[in-house]
Amino acid sequence: MRPVESARLWSLLRAGARVLVAVLMATLVGGFVSAVNADARTLLTRTELMGPVSPPGPVDEGAFAMPADSEPPAHQFQGTLELHDEATSGGYRAIVGYGDWASEHLPALSVQFVQSGTWLIPTRQGLQITGDAAWNIIVGPGRVWQEPGDLGLTRATFPFTLVERNQNCTHDGVMAFLFDEHQVSAVRYQVTHETCLYRKYDMWGQLPATYRPETIAVADGVRAQLASWLASRIPTRPIESLTRDYPDAGIDLSAFGNGVTTAYGVYFRGVDYVGGCATRYGTYAYCDEMRLPSYSTAKSTFAALAAMRLGQLFGPARVQGLKIADLVPEHQLGDRWDDVTLKDALDMATGHYNSSLDGVDETSPPEEQFLLAEPYAEKIDAAFTGFAYRESPGRRWVYQSSDTFIATRAMTNFVGQDLFAYMSSSVYQPADLSQGFMHSLRTDNSPNGQAMGYNGLFYNRDDIAKLIRLITDDHGRIAGRQLLDPSMLEAALQRTPDHGLPTGTGFFYSDGFWAKHITPTEFPQYNCSFWVPFMSGYGGITVAMLPNGVTYWYFSDNDNFSWYDAAYQAAKLAPVC
Repeated sequence: MRPVESARLWSLLRAGARVLVAVLMATLVGGFVSAVNADARTLLTRTELMGPVSPPGPVDEGAFAMPADSEPPAHQFQGTLELHDEATSGGYRAIVGYGDWASEHLPALSVQFVQSGTWLIPTRQGLQITGDAAWNIIVGPGRVWQEPGDLGLTRATFPFTLVERNQNCTHDGVMAFLFDEHQVSAVRYQVTHETCLYRKYDMWGQLPATYRPETIAVADGVRAQLASWLASRIPTRPIESLTRDYPDAGIDLSAFGNGVTTAYGVYFRGVDYVGGCATRYGTYAYCDEMRLPSYSTAKSTFAALAAMRLGQLFGPARVQGLKIADLVPEHQLGDRWDDVTLKDALDMATGHYNSSLDGVDETSPPEEQFLLAEPYAEKIDAAFTGFAYRESPGRRWVYQSSDTFIATRAMTNFVGQDLFAYMSSSVYQPADLSQGFMHSLRTDNSPNGQAMGYNGLFYNRDDIAKLIRLITDDHGRIAGRQLLDPSMLEAALQRTPDHGLPTGTGFFYSDGFWAKHITPTEFPQYNCSFWVPFMSGYGGITVAMLPNGVTYWYFSDNDNFSWYDAAYQAAKLAPVC
């Protein structure tokens, strides 16, 4: 008998023995449990996954989570899992809808996995361009384990995120299947949560699949990469632990999660106190891998940090003074861009606008044309021609995402290579950000397109905590090496006399970061004045960095931008003045 067959036989015998014991125990206490459900599993049973089932709707997310008392996997998965009939199968229930372009079905999906212990690791993480008319996809690391009711087969689940083509919305899902070295069950999937203001839905189904075992040359590297990331993760604790760790602070925890639809946390002294992660069917099975959209926080964590990285290498004055006209030939499409600098574009003060009123240009038809354009040529054209020249640059802030796109293109041409790839190798990888973060939205719906800069990143909560640590605790240094220009970082964090440009709504904007000046007049609960720099994103995303070392962050999609109550509670952890 070959070793593989021998191992499989012993696995089946062990599973059979567990089932027999379970049945006998149930009989002794007066009940009867079928062999298939000997482990008391009632959702996603072996019978369901091995049969041609059309599920009526999503199930509790807990059915996809690895139980705490599960046994190690008996089989090793290494090869490609390919789904079939994606375009025609499955259910869909609209909750909030906008437009009619989104598909009600999954895109075609084929994923190559490597196994490491109880981890099921996709060899390609991060945003995958599918070619589908509606959806791209992100697949994250999953888990594998044994359950008695699966009769020797190994159970596997993994998280995935559907990403709208040319948009930054994320729709969170999970898949489950059974396998051994020779066969695979059908694959159950469901999407039950999103961070998307304008489109919400449930999607579910069960699809036939094939498994192609194969030798994967990069398997050892994939395993080592995951092990390294797991070891580097910032410690997390439930948000309730704040009151246990700081019992004298008198913190009201309700202020942190109030109105938040996705996830939130309080980062303090190297620990991320986290909450949220709820779906419409219970707690998401993979909270650590829930992908969070950046939207305009990318203006801070990508475009602004890229300028700071270049400032560290070439000097802040030179980098901030770079002329858009010298770096982006398409400037000739517009009028009077010769004097606009990189800093002007990052500050959204190019002197080109149609209305100086808050938010008018960003929601106007010219900017909508820019935002919806997918080909680079159309997008850069709209960026330069959408708004008229009104005054000299550097004087007036007017919010326009197109300015950040222009700045991103200018920096790309300055470094002579893809800017996101450059930042990944020089900043994001040294900061130990996840593999799922290492891909960005791009023009032309192509891996070779221009990175957006104004949106298009996909964090998990560990990525957020590590970026916060890099910006605040470590002052732009990693392992003692200064990666971000300190003077530019200090200015963005409101630690210099120059506070940037007023927005006309009580905020300031500087180098891709927002800021609020908190005064006793506005907030009597404080007995001093201080600045709170923060990042902000469409739909209700905030990362507020208080001067006492506490950062409050949340991702929501209900237009909730209220963070003052949470900041007041966070200020109790350490003095803000």
